[in-house]
Amino acid sequence: MSVLEIQNPLWKMCMFISLMRRRMTVYKHECFKIFSKPSIYLVFALITGLLLWGEQSIPPEPVFDESHEELIERWGGPVTEEMNEIVREEMVMQDGGESPDNLHPIEGNVHFSIASAWGNKEAMKERKADLQMKKEELTPSSYAWRVASKEQEMYEKVGEAHGFFIVEGWRGMFDFLEPFFSVILLAVLILVGLSPVFADEHGKRMAGLLLATKHGRKKLVTAKLLAGITYIAAIFVSLHVVNTVIHVVKFGGLGGWDAPIQSLWSSMFAWWSPYGQSPFAWNVLEFWGATLTVQFFGSLVFGVLVLVCSQLTRNAMVAFFISGCVLAAPYVIRQLGLEHGMMEYVTAFSYMELIRTERLFQTFEAYNVFGIPVLYHTVLICLFALITVGVTVLLYWSHKHEQVAG
Repeated sequence: MSVLEIQNPLWKMCMFISLMRRRMTVYKHECFKIFSKPSIYLVFALITGLLLWGEQSIPPEPVFDESHEELIERWGGPVTEEMNEIVREEMVMQDGGESPDNLHPIEGNVHFSIASAWGNKEAMKERKADLQMKKEELTPSSYAWRVASKEQEMYEKVGEAHGFFIVEGWRGMFDFLEPFFSVILLAVLILVGLSPVFADEHGKRMAGLLLATKHGRKKLVTAKLLAGITYIAAIFVSLHVVNTVIHVVKFGGLGGWDAPIQSLWSSMFAWWSPYGQSPFAWNVLEFWGATLTVQFFGSLVFGVLVLVCSQLTRNAMVAFFISGCVLAAPYVIRQLGLEHGMMEYVTAFSYMELIRTERLFQTFEAYNVFGIPVLYHTVLICLFALITVGVTVLLYWSHKHEQVAG
């Protein structure tokens, strides 16, 4: 090969295209090996069936129709002191056996929602006043002052966030995002699909042959990682699409996307909001996007852990068990009441909390990072980003070491 050929831009481009094609071939082959497993489709079908069965057990209640327009017109929007007084009077009448004129069948639930929204509004107002008093007693350069100031600033941005909003469809969407059981469903799909990725090569005695090929080194690990990411993205999108369709059909739409998250659960059929004191000034759609992003990131980093276990153990069942234990152990610790000392950090900074997202945005929680208060979810994401980089390096190192040993 002459020097002129090597320096020729067209020749370089052809070589680059040829290299990319070879890499794409390996990537497609790895994707095929994952997606051709019948077990993932069986598990996905079972999970879809569970979602449908769970929603069918609750009678459908369309809320975006003409029958609720009067209710929304009367009570919809931010809560006021006048609204709170009216609903409390009507609640007293109902407790006494009296029924206000023209009472909507579910208006009693709405009364509780508005009363709860007013209580949350007053509690947030008191919290802001307490923070102001606390700041006046602290030294401005102290860490405690920075924490109080950050929390106060976040609450100030929230504004008039409490009230009655029709967000039933979105409530169902978040019911799939956050509960422990739903996280387990997503985790099982990841475990079933990725546990065999490296382990199967050893089980089928293909590892030696693969390691002897030109793709047996770093390219093969990269292809498997990319195929794993593709698989996680596919099941993640599929599950959430199924869940979205179910709730659009059940409730007749996804209105209320612009409602503040502090009133996310304060609606027709639920009057307690876990986000009633949340310091995040997001509407429902923004919050849904944020939680989806965090959960997808959590799914990816957990998937990398599964791949590493598959490579190190060389057994799909062992990789499945170890990865599952790493995910579930913090939850078990919490349920057993062992969340003390270091165990408190183990449960707070875990794959489960990252994928679950439930505790990340409910209240103000910050950690001291070099004298700067950093929000809990930011610390958690950064920590697992670093852990995943280390785990990925371990994956490449383990694979390379295995080749040298072979």
